[in-house]
Amino acid sequence: MSENLPIQTDSPKPGGGPTTVAGKEISRMNAVKFGLYSTALLIKTEFYSEDAESLRMREEELRAQFCPESGVEEMCIQQILFHYQCLNR
Repeated sequence: MSENLPIQTDSPKPGGGPTTVAGKEISRMNAVKFGLYSTALLIKTEFYSEDAESLRMREEELRAQFCPESGVEEMCIQQILFHYQCLNR
């Protein structure tokens, strides 16, 4: 026979999240913490900034290594650069 267990009537309380402006800005960046789903090549905010110069140098290295000659090869360089940037966030 089954016992009659009490039914929980109160729901769990939500976490609440950040309440200050600074906390909300930091929390907003959680979505791009790893950068895998970001569509931006460079992310710059008040609290976080990526170095455009190092990205430019990486692009030059890729061009020197692969010497793209066609539009498709150029697109491949851009894709490599984008995914490299995302994975290094």
